[in-house]
Amino acid sequence: MIQVIVPGNPRSDNHLYNHRAFGKRVIRYMTKVGKDYKKLAASIAKEKYPLLSEHPTDKELFVRIEVYFGDKRKRDIQGHLKALIDSFEGLLYENDTQIIELHAKKHYDKENPRSEFSMWRMDEINNTIGELK
Repeated sequence: MIQVIVPGNPRSDNHLYNHRAFGKRVIRYMTKVGKDYKKLAASIAKEKYPLLSEHPTDKELFVRIEVYFGDKRKRDIQGHLKALIDSFEGLLYENDTQIIELHAKKHYDKENPRSEFSMWRMDEINNTIGELK
């Protein structure tokens, strides 16, 4: 299992991207908040898994993401998944299309808001299940 914990309130993709109109064209771009969040998440992953970040896996993946908000305001969970998943693309895995199963859960932790990203290679999970039979 690979696990990366990103401190602070989980970021929504609403905070990560903005749009600007140029005539009829609309350009979507990443905000400074978005760049900083992805940079933080990537640096934690690189520090914890330096070899994997040099050679990201190309295997199918199972991912679990648990987000811990610092308060109980209403938030949807799916907007907070994309930012984290995108942060590790090219570092822990080659492309997020490798994620074939995803579980997510929302929690509240006033003292320690964070995002916990855990991933397993599906071939390792299947081998373990085979050994249990």
